[in-house]
Amino acid sequence: SNPHHLAFDHDHLLYFVVDRKTGGRVHKYDATTNEIIRSSDVTGFWTGVAVDPEVQHIYVTDFGEAIQQRSNIYKLHVENLDMRAEITAGSQPHFVEVTPDGNVVVATNAGSDEITLYYPNAHADSNVVNVKIDPDDPKPFGQPVWQTYGLALSGDSLAYVSCRRTKSPEFADKAVVFVFDIEQKMTVDTILLPYVNRSSASAPFRLALCILLENGRYLAVTTQDGCSVFLVDTQTEEYEEQVFQTSGTFGVSATSDEKYIYVSANNGRTNPLLPGWIYELRRDGGNLTVTDSVQAGKLPYGCHVKHGAH
Repeated sequence: SNPHHLAFDHDHLLYFVVDRKTGGRVHKYDATTNEIIRSSDVTGFWTGVAVDPEVQHIYVTDFGEAIQQRSNIYKLHVENLDMRAEITAGSQPHFVEVTPDGNVVVATNAGSDEITLYYPNAHADSNVVNVKIDPDDPKPFGQPVWQTYGLALSGDSLAYVSCRRTKSPEFADKAVVFVFDIEQKMTVDTILLPYVNRSSASAPFRLALCILLENGRYLAVTTQDGCSVFLVDTQTEEYEEQVFQTSGTFGVSATSDEKYIYVSANNGRTNPLLPGWIYELRRDGGNLTVTDSVQAGKLPYGCHVKHGAH
């Protein structure tokens, strides 16, 4: 298997892990024993997974294998992991979340720079919309400018979308987070971060995953091609960047009291592959302090804190 992302249910009794490989499966675990309960018969090149607030369904993104084609989000029943709906998304759907009220499923599409909005309670003829994150983007389908990738929801209204790529040369030294209004179906703000490629490779990639803290006041976002995490004040757009010794920061999660965040760094550019690391950071408002680290296995990507645990 090639585990990529995981998601807990509301009460942290179950969690779901997806395999990022051709023919991958979705796995359901008991969060108390960490024993696998069931694996899906449905297979795909899974990348993202989210659980609805009622813990009735999960949504998984199939990254697909051709950037020129649309792929799908699948709605699976929590109990048996059988498929309940197939939702047409953009190209390379990567990350997915469900609004707290359960009315909208939101996904990013790295291959087409689109945001997919799925309305599970709407009629099947009008329950999915794919919206360009940048309406002025002239590139055709399958030729992304931004590579919309990470996603964090601020309540039911706003989505913060981190991008792996930026316009060049206009934003050659910037990393970009779009703020997307879910109800209006449009981008309403752009957060620019001064990006420094701290790895040995000069790849054009920028940001990875993100989470929101303090009801949307702060945004923590990792730098997949770098070795740092940004903590951004969403009101002032001031930021702190915490740099690590290990490159390839990707997963990010927080404790339930949001005093600590954890970042996985996968060391993915070493040859041969070396083990990655998990970093613990204490947060005081917009300030971060590294307090601990532990070596992980090879290529640790998504990470998640079981709430109630530290």
